[in-house]
Amino acid sequence: MGKSTNPADAHRRIAHKREIKKASIQQVQNHNKELRKQARENSLLYKDTTKIKKQIERYQQLGKCSQGGNMQEEEECSNAQKSAANATSGQCGWVLVATAEQRRLDPNGRRRMNELKDELKHIEDMRKEKGVVIET
Repeated sequence: MGKSTNPADAHRRIAHKREIKKASIQQVQNHNKELRKQARENSLLYKDTTKIKKQIERYQQLGKCSQGGNMQEEEECSNAQKSAANATSGQCGWVLVATAEQRRLDPNGRRRMNELKDELKHIEDMRKEKGVVIET
């Protein structure tokens, strides 16, 4: 006996082939997705965090400026703000209030500082989890 000539059987056979093909494509896509995820994690493990730490320090310095203090601290704050403005000219990052009297971070600056802290914590946690030690 050969293959049946029933059109319904032929249709089911073709549909079954399509399902098998679709399942194999999904397996390949899932595999590629996992590879991309591992590559992102590995790139974070060896990422240089000194820039992030410097940006956090600058934000913290600007945050101290908003609390007020003596004349020497205010002078240091204005110098920190000037260096921050020069370092990030043309870049999105440092957000200073327009008037010099206020000398403080606005809410966007605080949000950015918290994002940087979260990113640094995530990187350090991943390094600890994977057992990667980087000398600084």
